Amino acid sequence: MTINSVDLFTMEEHTIIADWLHVEPRCDVAALPHITNALETLGFVGNASGYSEDDAAVAAIVLERIQDTLPQWASVKLRENENEEADITLGRNVKARQALRTVELVPQYLLTINWADSGPGFSWPVAYHVTWVPMYDEYVVTQSADSPDAFGYCDFAIGHFPKTDDFVSTATEEIRSNWEWQRDQFSQSRWAYLFGNGLIDEATAIRLREEVWDDEPA
Repeated sequence: MTINSVDLFTMEEHTIIADWLHVEPRCDVAALPHITNALETLGFVGNASGYSEDDAAVAAIVLERIQDTLPQWASVKLRENENEEADITLGRNVKARQALRTVELVPQYLLTINWADSGPGFSWPVAYHVTWVPMYDEYVVTQSADSPDAFGYCDFAIGHFPKTDDFVSTATEEIRSNWEWQRDQFSQSRWAYLFGNGLIDEATAIRLREEVWDDEPA
């Protein structure tokens, strides 16, 4: 497989980001593929549920550099005899990078929640990041699950906003809006506990949860 070299984004990525942000592409538009073709090239066709294929594709673009650090579900079937290999099943497919990039995006870690424990060893973690996207001059907030079971893909872009000095607080509000949307759209109950925190501290995360699910018993 031939890997293209680009300054920042491939033509397909420009098409997808611009379409998602509802802005003009920051490149030569004559060379751009149609959004449907761009999504198909990157492997985003008909799997998204609740969110859009665009949401999934934008998340994949901005998180590409750190995808092997994101939540990963795994199961292991032990071999039954010495002639067999252990069978390992992974929830997240870590993809080959789309291009060699002169400029790399730097996702910043916000926090990881666990929606629930559905059984011993079966948790539902979601990690949140915020990424500054040059050329388009927007921050993009993403959520990352450990498998595609809930919505068809592991990663989705859930919000964006322009440059601000307090990007953490604005990213926090984007996460709040997403939790409210999931509560209203899917009757999502409050998340159970934190797996970890980064730029959003534990106290802020707990406060936000209590504000979103203020009529639900803890």
